[in-house]
Amino acid sequence: MLRAYLDPISVGPGDRVQVMVSTDASTYRVEVARLLHGDPNPEGPGVLDQIMDWLDSQERHPGREQPLCVGSWLELPAADPWPASFSLTAWVYPTAHTGRVQVVASWADDTNEVLRLEIGEDWCLHGALRVGGTVHEVTADAEIRPGRWHFLGISFDSESRMLGTFSAARGASVFAVNRVPISESTVESAAGPLLIGAQRCEGATLNAFNGKVGGISLYDTALDDIDLSDLKNGAPPRGPRCEGAWDCSREISGNRVVDISGRGRHGVTRNGPTRGVTGPDWRGSNDTVYAAAPVRYNAVHLHEDDLEDADWTPTCGFTIPADARSGIYAVRICAGLDIETLSFVVRVGEAQGADILFVVPTLTWLAYANFDARNKHDIGLSLYDNHTDGTANYYATWHKPTSSTRPDLYFEVEDGGGAAPKLDPMSQGMEEKASHLVMADLYVIHWLEHLGVAYHVIADDDLHRRGAEALLPYAVVVSAGHHEYWTPQMLDAMDAYLEAGGHLQYMSGNGLYWATSLHPQNPHLMEVRRGGGTATSEAEAGELQHSSTGLLGGTWSDQGRAPQQLVGVGMAGQGFSRAPGFHRLADSYDPRVYFIFEGVEADEVIGDFGLNLRGAGGFEFDRIDRAEGTPSDALLLASTVEPPETYYRAMEHGVGRGPHDPLVRGDMTYFERGRGGVVFSVGSITWSGSLSYRDYDNNVALISTNVLRDFMRRGPPGGSDR
Repeated sequence: MLRAYLDPISVGPGDRVQVMVSTDASTYRVEVARLLHGDPNPEGPGVLDQIMDWLDSQERHPGREQPLCVGSWLELPAADPWPASFSLTAWVYPTAHTGRVQVVASWADDTNEVLRLEIGEDWCLHGALRVGGTVHEVTADAEIRPGRWHFLGISFDSESRMLGTFSAARGASVFAVNRVPISESTVESAAGPLLIGAQRCEGATLNAFNGKVGGISLYDTALDDIDLSDLKNGAPPRGPRCEGAWDCSREISGNRVVDISGRGRHGVTRNGPTRGVTGPDWRGSNDTVYAAAPVRYNAVHLHEDDLEDADWTPTCGFTIPADARSGIYAVRICAGLDIETLSFVVRVGEAQGADILFVVPTLTWLAYANFDARNKHDIGLSLYDNHTDGTANYYATWHKPTSSTRPDLYFEVEDGGGAAPKLDPMSQGMEEKASHLVMADLYVIHWLEHLGVAYHVIADDDLHRRGAEALLPYAVVVSAGHHEYWTPQMLDAMDAYLEAGGHLQYMSGNGLYWATSLHPQNPHLMEVRRGGGTATSEAEAGELQHSSTGLLGGTWSDQGRAPQQLVGVGMAGQGFSRAPGFHRLADSYDPRVYFIFEGVEADEVIGDFGLNLRGAGGFEFDRIDRAEGTPSDALLLASTVEPPETYYRAMEHGVGRGPHDPLVRGDMTYFERGRGGVVFSVGSITWSGSLSYRDYDNNVALISTNVLRDFMRRGPPGGSDR
């Protein structure tokens, strides 16, 4: 067994890379390599890298296993002292029948459990309380139904010595109450916090709850049926007898759970439960964002497979030398027969000595993290996975083991036109494979190396943080592969660069698509909530607003920032069988773009070859759309030839398939904007996979190089400090 991750994913000279490793091998070794090409296809350059001397690659590091705790919960300060009589209440919305006990609340320390409230395998509410050294149990017989809000809890009256549980579904007028007499009256004490959604045992948590929890309150009295009914019907959980009332609609962007009782017993979330979710007071209608109606969002969604931060101890590390070349690198970890390769980006300290900047789509790397893993619910989900309870996953984090940064990860085409992620492709029999993560980005790296031009790279994370400042010193900015996830800061930066007179060479498909957030306080955490568009899942009703930033989720097109406005093309469709090439159109003969096609014959099919799906116009592809914002003066230079029948429209464009559907196509376009800014776009993930075919002696490489050299000649935006 070998698992690992890096922190951070983007570094510069002098920065420290920490390597977190968990392995059952006694020792392991680590090497660092500069990646040059990742595709083993014999029609290309093959797998190429350069081992660096940044650490001793022969050193054996001691192996050890590090725990990986999945599942989220809340930690609330227990009342000190715990009241002799009490009522603990909460609103609960179960979402999954796991076939096991699910703990709603527990209070314990490492040796002693005092209180537990759980939904059993029978879907009934069970309570347990340690009183006078004895654990007493009580059950409310009414069923707790999944997919419905219930007001429930546990209470104890020290005078009458009655222990009870109670529950009522939202909308029900009658409580299911069961109170049993016990012989003791003194509730024991525990040193730990009150946990909501998990149970502590020997330092670990277990029996995680799947569902929403909100409206949690603690009272120093055993509430009677009238009190319970009042609370259920909306009475504020305050007053002199209230020991704590936790409002999950407050401070949604953080991890604090605010106590509104006035006692200051604020709690925390653990392991990244979903915030900004609808609570028991949500009624649908016009409540679509938590900012407009916070009271409707008094809940968090807990999942047994949440993982925000593995929080492993670094096992080794290294410092980026001052003279390190900018590029894509990898840490390769070898433990016995197990090998793990984790890519990262090295930027430069100063934008000196290069005209070209390649923006590496690291947020797409992160979005797919563990998409290929068979045990993803044990090691952290991708943004393309659903939780075990069937709800969409909204978060991805760099602080966990991940496989999506491997340079050998690709999609293998399956019968019927679908694709499944694979690792370690063989050099033979790869006629139809689709690459779109690190392997695809290395096509660009090797092309630039082949040309012998000076270039720098930055990660999406850098562009988000630095904005237009990161782009302005460069004559050409290159975006390629699968550049799907953009934050508002990234869009603003690229817009400012072009408006100032910058030159963008865009060679991507499905780009600038989903509205994306990076957490302001936790930059390792990425948030995407899908709505509309071509999606594997959608956010729950009323939950489209990002908890981390307040950004409204969904596609950028739905928010009036369609990619066509910035790069001229936007998502049109997808397909995984052999990709078609492009044919020239009338606009390609305009004198303004003569330089692009210099050396290309008029009747040539452009890119009917390649390492990635054997063609330049496939996997996912983008086209112009004047209604979405493609500039009216944008030239349509070329479009894909008729695609296979297995290629189909993006979902937002309705039903349609190739080869005769005019909307199932990728486009090549060119337009000017701002103070001399220029955009050249080819809407296709597989375009870059055709560059190195036949040792770069092909029309895809020729066109791409013509554009690059012309943009380099034009220089950086006017007034930029080189």
